[in-house]
Amino acid sequence: MSITCCRRTKARTSISSWGKAATSCRGTTTSPAPGDLVLFPRYLLHAVPPNQGERRITLS
Repeated sequence: MSITCCRRTKARTSISSWGKAATSCRGTTTSPAPGDLVLFPRYLLHAVPPNQGERRITLS
């Protein structure tokens, strides 16, 4: 699993589709380990690929 977070830039930042890289994105990607909790502010543009493995819990 990986999560990509993008900082806003002067150019429009958009996500092309799930599972693909973001365009016009200067950000960071993280790969949490099982049991990790990932928190970020709601305004942060982000993308998470579809879950292909076991159960995943999400809160919003």
